[in-house]
Parts: sequence; C-alpha cells; structure tokens
Amino acid sequence: MEKSHLFPSLCLLLAAVLGPIAMSAEGTPLPDQESDEIVTTILPDITYEEPAFNEFNFWDSLGIELEMTLSGDLWAYSVWENNVHFGEDKAAFVETIARIGAEFRYGSTVSANFRMVGVDVHKRPDRWTAPRREDWHNRLDLANISIDSVLGGLDSSVTVGFQELCFGDGLLIGDGYTDKRAIYANAIKSFPAVRWTLDMAEGYTLDLFTAVVHDDSLNYEAWFGDKAVIEGGGQVSGINLNIVASGVGDVDLGLFYKDDDAEKSDPLLRDTNSNTWALSLREAISLADLGLPDSCKRVVFTGEIVKQWGRTKVVEQSLVNKRHSRSALGGQVSLRYEFTDQDDSPYVRARWSHFQGDTNTTSAVESFDPFFPDSHYDFGMWHLGDMTSYRYPNTNKRVITLEYGMEILTDLFCKILYYDISLDQKMDFSGSPQWSNELNLVLDWEPCEHGFVGCLLGAATPGGAAKKFYGEGHETQTQLAFWAGLRF
Repeated sequence: MEKSHLFPSLCLLLAAVLGPIAMSAEGTPLPDQESDEIVTTILPDITYEEPAFNEFNFWDSLGIELEMTLSGDLWAYSVWENNVHFGEDKAAFVETIARIGAEFRYGSTVSANFRMVGVDVHKRPDRWTAPRREDWHNRLDLANISIDSVLGGLDSSVTVGFQELCFGDGLLIGDGYTDKRAIYANAIKSFPAVRWTLDMAEGYTLDLFTAVVHDDSLNYEAWFGDKAVIEGGGQVSGINLNIVASGVGDVDLGLFYKDDDAEKSDPLLRDTNSNTWALSLREAISLADLGLPDSCKRVVFTGEIVKQWGRTKVVEQSLVNKRHSRSALGGQVSLRYEFTDQDDSPYVRARWSHFQGDTNTTSAVESFDPFFPDSHYDFGMWHLGDMTSYRYPNTNKRVITLEYGMEILTDLFCKILYYDISLDQKMDFSGSPQWSNELNLVLDWEPCEHGFVGCLLGAATPGGAAKKFYGEGHETQTQLAFWAGLRF
C-alpha cells in the first residue's frame, strides 16, 4: 500500500517579447531594415515553473543550485483478529505511523535523503503479535548521500547510509526491517548500506552493495522445530545484474551472501550461525516476446530460481550445537493474464512457490534461508497469506496462489487472493503436510494522489499440520482490517 507522491507543480506560461516589433494599425508586418523583405517575427515561449509548496531553492542568487523537497505521511491501520493462530484468542489493535523527510540535491551530482518514522500501537496486539500494548518508538528510516559521476564513460552512482534496497521483485533482498505487527503496515524497510550502481549500457544495470542487518531483526527458521524466534542482526552483501531488453524481458542475476549474528542482549545467546550464499536467476517476460503470436502479449511469465549453500545450526528447523552444510533450492513460477491492453485491465494470476525444507535422510540441510523478502512490492507476493505468513517464513513451504484483480469503480481497486499452503517436508509433530488454506479480499481506494483508504477481509482454515502444531487450534482464523493515509 505504500506509495510516495509529491504535489504536482503549478506551471505558469509567460510570453516575452524579444526585440522591438512594429506593427501597423491593420496588423501588417513592416519591412525588415536589412533585407527590405516582409518578415514575421515568431516569439518563443518561455515557461516558468513555480516550485510547489514543499520545494525550496537556496542561494540561487549566488549561483548555487541547492534544492530541497519535503515529504510526509500519516497512516492509520486498525486490525481485528478472531481465533488467533486457529485457537480461541482474539486481538484488536490500532497502529499509527507518521513520517517526515527531506530530499536534497546539489547541482546534478550530489543528492541526499533524510526521513524519520514514528510508530505507535494501541489496544490488544499482544495475543497475536510480539510487542507490548503500547510501544511508541521512532527511528531513522533514511539518512544517505549519493554522488553521481562518470566512470570510464559510464554513468555511476554511490549511495552511503540508511537506504532502501530491492532487487528483482524482492524475493531475497527487499525489506531490511522486521515488522512486528501488520506486515503491510511496515513503514520501514531500509538497510544501513553502501551501494554502487553502474549503468553499463542501455538496459544493463549493475549493483554492488554491502549492508548491516538491524539488531532487532527476527529469524523464524527454528519456529516449527523449537517455537523459537531469534532476534539478531548480521551483514548481507551482494552483486546484481539487471537486464531490460526487447526479446529478453526483465532479467536479474544476483549473487548474495548473508551472515547472521545473535543479538548480544539475548540471555540465551541463541544464534542460527547461518552463513548463506544465494545465487538467483529471475525472468519476467511477455510470451509474445518469446516469439509466440501477438495474441499472447497479455500473458506475462515470471519465474525465479535460487540455489543456496553455506553453513547453519538450524537442522530440521531446530537449533543444534553443531553447524551443518546447507544445500537448498527455492523459487517460484507464475503466469499473469490481462484481459485488455489497458493499464487498468482486469487480470488473473496463478503462482507456484516452493522453498525447500530439511529432510532427515541426508547430512546436508535442505531448508531454504528466507533472507529479507519485500513486503511492499505487491500485496501477498512474498508474505504468502496475510495471516499465515505472520509466523510462517519462506522455508519448508509449498504454496499455490490464485489471484484476481480489477478496478471496480474509478480509482477503486479490488484484489482476491487464495492460498493453498503446505509443508515441503513433514515435521515430527504431524503426519500431514497440509498447513492452511487462506482467502484474502483487498479493496484499495485512492480518491486523490495525496490519500488512500482500504480494507482487508480474510479467513484461514487450518490443515492437519497446523492443528497438531497449535494443539487445540482447530478454528477458522479471521481478520478484518481498515487503513487510511495522507501523504505529500
């Protein structure tokens, strides 16, 4: 739901007269003094753009090009949960989010971003989520500086500081902050990082980065085995090549490395000790670009495959004392069909997502390391099932997703998502791999570019594995959520 817009500029068109023009009473042009020919002078248009109320220019009179643009958001999310985790508990809370930031630009080579975020929660979130009843806190979201330059004839930029990182559609690197309440309300997704971007050629972009993981990041890899949520930071680095070209589509090839560290304040010093390498190949392309008939141009294929290796102490989704080698696979394939050629066309999409789980028949750990999937790229994209995904990470997981979306009224968008979620490998607590079936109905209304309103209605039924895991959890979990926001 998060989107960022600025107020459009108000343009004033002025006509200026360059040079004296003499006109007769009848409007007949006078002879040119040099050529004695009859000529008509065409006046150029001069456009002056008056800055919007949140745009400021400093020191123009001194010839210094320093510009500042202010931005801000105010959001509110209200969530009601019934039969939390398929049991009989209830939860209800209101989450409020305020953001204020500024973007600076000096000339055409230097820019900087700064943004603070304040978050508060009220009522009863603790039966479903991690934080206490009221936990107002604020933190730095963005604080970075970018320098653009030309390196070897190629456009290049370096960004240092708190910044947002997302590659491909955010399966591995997309969200640097663990939200502890409504996933879609997460206002913070930045990493403290250094990023170098090189435009190698038209349509070819290379990114290299290294980032720090926030110390309060949560790891759920040992959730099914130990019911352990491990808090800690670490580091993540990588390189990603993005290619956008006719006949090729949108391709990402990335190599990433993640090193987990336990939070030093944890009295148990629980640590996954995971050092994971991930090699990812992603493709998004219209079937018509593959040489199929033009009638296939509204069918878009998206797929990503990830191979992982490294070392970890999470074996069969439980913490052990000895590190083991990891060898895992994960990814997804999807087809999206748009009914018309319009941008707001109704569409259907089917997606198969698979993240390996660990089997006890081999010495290697096959469990997929979830890394940092993006919660903002598209609703329900990687947090598969709004309720189910809250404590179910992208590991030991198979999901069939069916989705339908359309604009039912002007600027009122509807999306229906169905998830069939199961374990990739059965756990000791259950002979069944079936976890849940979930249905989400999402409505989003944007009455103007400065505001939005929406709601979600969801229901999830437990499968055999979820019933065993939660003990008496045999009820249908339901959720009702409303949200609204203003922005500039």
